[in-house]
Amino acid sequence: MYVVVRGAVELRSTGDQVLVARENTAFGTWALIDQAPSLVSARTVEPTRVLCIDREDFHDLLNENPELALGLLQGLARRVRTLVA
Repeated sequence: MYVVVRGAVELRSTGDQVLVARENTAFGTWALIDQAPSLVSARTVEPTRVLCIDREDFHDLLNENPELALGLLQGLARRVRTLVA
């Protein structure tokens, strides 16, 4: 998972939908949950700094802070609801 600290990252899906992740926005979150290949490509569109959180560090973080797991589930539920609504 990546978090944009400064700058902007263009995210392009296989359907050519384009989103721009800016400061304090996370992307690549699904990779923390499963090992499927990403369906999104990313490229910076201006000078950018990102924070990278790998799966092992993320799992350690969840073990130490179970409330984060609840927040993650709530965020995933919101995403799924918007897809089926």
